[in-house]
Amino acid sequence: MNEVITKLYEMEETAGRILADAQRYKERLKDQKELEWQAMEKELRRNLEMYLADEEKRYQKEAKEEIRQIEEKHTRQMQELDDALYGHLEELADEIFQRITEG
Repeated sequence: MNEVITKLYEMEETAGRILADAQRYKERLKDQKELEWQAMEKELRRNLEMYLADEEKRYQKEAKEEIRQIEEKHTRQMQELDDALYGHLEELADEIFQRITEG
């Protein structure tokens, strides 16, 4: 009877060690997965920051080009207005002079 109790006690100790080992293994796995998750999250953040920086540069480049085109268009329109005004300036002056002298 004593031998059975001793064997049961040994089995209980062995089961306790197995459970303790399993718990330690579980904790190591948990820690390892946490480190892997943090590394993955860090990599994703870095990739996202790079992507956003690239997109910002692209949008700035597009905006600068659009501004350049608008400025070029307005410069051209101002030149056309100047040309129209100064091209007909003598005609307008003559017409004004005619009206003044006729009246």
